[in-house]
Amino acid sequence: MLVCFFTIAFLVTAMMSMVVGSAIASLSIVGVPMMVAGEQLGLPGAVVAGALISGGFVGDRTSPISSSFQLLRASVEIDSRAHLRAIMPTLKWGFAFTISIFLLLDFFVKKTVVTSALLTVSQLDWIGITVSLLPPVVLLIMILLGQEMKRCFTLGIVTAVVILLGRGVEIGVWLEGLAFGINSLNGLLDMLPFIIFILIVGAYCQVMEDTQMVQPYIERIFSNKSSLSKNTAQSIGVAAGVSLISPNQSFPIILTARTLFPHWNSYFNSVHLARIIADSTVVFAGLVPWSLLAILCSTIVGVPVLTYAPFAIFLLVMPLITWTYSYVNHKRGSERRDGSPVYDQKQQGL
Repeated sequence: MLVCFFTIAFLVTAMMSMVVGSAIASLSIVGVPMMVAGEQLGLPGAVVAGALISGGFVGDRTSPISSSFQLLRASVEIDSRAHLRAIMPTLKWGFAFTISIFLLLDFFVKKTVVTSALLTVSQLDWIGITVSLLPPVVLLIMILLGQEMKRCFTLGIVTAVVILLGRGVEIGVWLEGLAFGINSLNGLLDMLPFIIFILIVGAYCQVMEDTQMVQPYIERIFSNKSSLSKNTAQSIGVAAGVSLISPNQSFPIILTARTLFPHWNSYFNSVHLARIIADSTVVFAGLVPWSLLAILCSTIVGVPVLTYAPFAIFLLVMPLITWTYSYVNHKRGSERRDGSPVYDQKQQGL
């Protein structure tokens, strides 16, 4: 563990985030003890935090039970399976590249052996944690099996209720926790402002889409109708601009997706847009210092955003990887009669 601490921190958080579907939840579960262990080993906190946040965003971007996953796939009007197939190719390359960087850092950064740091992790109630993770695991399995979302979430909730009743939690206490939250976890009432915000943003984007008020500007910017790589670069630029003026992750996902959807759906394929936004807008939220998601990540790991950002390797490389993927696929693309490339799901392996 001492030899490859950064790599293990990334892998553990990545696996946890895939199960719970949230960077914040995964950091709350394994991030704090890993930061304590890293501190007692004399490791630079910025690198440890970068590894943990990189792992957290693997699931935040990719897990089918992630809110950003579902929000993005709904915004580009594709189902969960199509969206998962679209974002997996770049995930593999991003995952491999990130592990390679952290392995290099593991061998070049000196560590001090302190056994108490390892005991901090080993003393966790892993059995209790495993049981607590059963509801999201059940939810994830149901989604991957292609079941309806209502059925998936219902079964996940039922599993959670059974676990709570098995632990002797009174129904009144459970209902109070459901409404008002428990400890640092928010309840349904705390989520109302977020839900209202999503509804307002959705309505705003729908008005923009119906009136086509931004389409003339989009057509002016995206004048090239054949180059997948050039359109990808321009979309990443738009995603970065919207992310910089946004206080959270949801607003840029909806706004970028719905604004660019007509262009991508007409000239390429909406699954490409889903991949590009997943590899840019979704991860940018962890790098913008005034983004709520980045602030929460920073608070949990105890490291400022601008301090961990250079070491959040996964977040930094995904935009470059998705552009490279588009460039390679553009070169391999077949051509229409007018000589412009044709891209479809089967050809792209989506």
